[in-house]
Amino acid sequence: MRLSRSLTFLATAAVGGLLVSASPASAATWEENPLEIAYAALGDSYSSGVGAGSYDPGSGACKRSESAYPSLWAQANGASDFQFAACSGATTEDVLKNQLAALSENTDLVSIGIGGNDAGAIDAVAACFAGTHEQCEEVVKKSEEYVTDALPKQLKKVYDEIGERAPGADIVAVGYPYLFTGDGPGPESATGQRMSPENQRLVNAATGLLNKVIQETAEDEGHYFADVQKAFDGHASNSQEPWIHRPTLPPEQSFHPNSQGQRLGYLPSFSAVVDDIRNGEEDEDNYGPDMTLSKMPAKVEIGGDWTTLKLRVENNSDKVLGRWAPGLVYGAQFPDGGEPIEPECDKSEVEFREGQGAWRKSEINAGYFNCAAEPGGYGITIQPGESVDYTFRVKFNEGTPAGDWWIYGLGASHTDGNALSVTEDQFFKTVARAGDPTTAPTTPPMTPPTTVPTDKPDVVAPPVSADPTPGATPPATAKPTAAPASPGKNDSLASTGSSGWKLPLMVGLGLFAGGGALIWAVRRKL
Repeated sequence: MRLSRSLTFLATAAVGGLLVSASPASAATWEENPLEIAYAALGDSYSSGVGAGSYDPGSGACKRSESAYPSLWAQANGASDFQFAACSGATTEDVLKNQLAALSENTDLVSIGIGGNDAGAIDAVAACFAGTHEQCEEVVKKSEEYVTDALPKQLKKVYDEIGERAPGADIVAVGYPYLFTGDGPGPESATGQRMSPENQRLVNAATGLLNKVIQETAEDEGHYFADVQKAFDGHASNSQEPWIHRPTLPPEQSFHPNSQGQRLGYLPSFSAVVDDIRNGEEDEDNYGPDMTLSKMPAKVEIGGDWTTLKLRVENNSDKVLGRWAPGLVYGAQFPDGGEPIEPECDKSEVEFREGQGAWRKSEINAGYFNCAAEPGGYGITIQPGESVDYTFRVKFNEGTPAGDWWIYGLGASHTDGNALSVTEDQFFKTVARAGDPTTAPTTPPMTPPTTVPTDKPDVVAPPVSADPTPGATPPATAKPTAAPASPGKNDSLASTGSSGWKLPLMVGLGLFAGGGALIWAVRRKL
């Protein structure tokens, strides 16, 4: 299921109890505790990382770089499956013929940077570098005509085929940076040639048109666009701090982003779009009530007495919340660099009551390394402006692992999928009682991340058309990535107005109603 469409409300006639199953990512930001994301990167040399160095020897002429933004993003976000198919010299036809094998019905996220070679962008750069202003105008005009008249159809074919191969994936089209400042002498070649400011502006205008067409076509098809132009502002090839290679040796990296351009330009631009998808643009439609959970004690004894929590629900919207039901989700945190702790859900107990009413025993269900306390067939109506106070009590019996835990409150309406709320997550420790030899599990230390090189471009060679081997596409490189890291401090969901991990990070909170019961199911997909 696409991340942006994950907060769906589904009604069904199923009979049974409430099952709450949440990802451990509910207790941490995505970066600190990554989801299992299957990511595929398609496109041309700007996506494969030509110019960034550190090429995968197995990628051959495609020159897929470990310093390219797709590799950096997959590594930083712990993608469970990374298919790197982008290739130097690729056109839209090359993507259709040679790169789609990287996709499957399990693919969650696709980046696609394509169109520049179709438009003859590098040829235009070469002509405008060495030719007159009139010659530059002629080549640029021809390129712009293709971009306007023919490229949208080609891009649509690519996006449609990606959608067919990966029907559940979010697709992010990635643009191109301006190559020149447009207001000073161009970068110098080995023969002393420089592009005039007038020709620089012509090339930049063509790049702007190319990005506009890519963005409009992608968004018309219901996809996303990552604009890199702002990130590269002040870092053109003829700037004081260039992130784009000047004419260089080897010649194919001329006018391509260096490793800084990939790391500081492309990566944050792409990441920002994925974060927007992840956080869920549809959260703006959520009018779940404000919920606050009282403070969890810093330490809870295993085998000790009940720990009491107060949950207050305030319906500040103008909507009637039908058959509202609250619950608790809790679990053991990921140790640094180690495996998650099995929380042993059958060793815990939870009860709740509305106001001063009778205690109701919650059913404890095991999720993905977490526990969820569900209220069975309970559900009430909360009118606009009305508040409801609940009391929960939690007990961790013998056999519960000692260590670091997280907990938060979660609630949803039986009748409206836009009425969803969670509280801020809290952290606590389960500890053995005095004299009990139980100890927390130990894990190896986390391996520090690999340092990304920060190379500087050279200025040694005349302009040469990049991507010298169009269409050459060795098999996509599949790279497993590291295990999730430990969670840290998090923010609350939209119900509190903050912008932390939010409901979409649980990715796919579906509310199933029927037979006097609820099912909260969480799908761990983008």
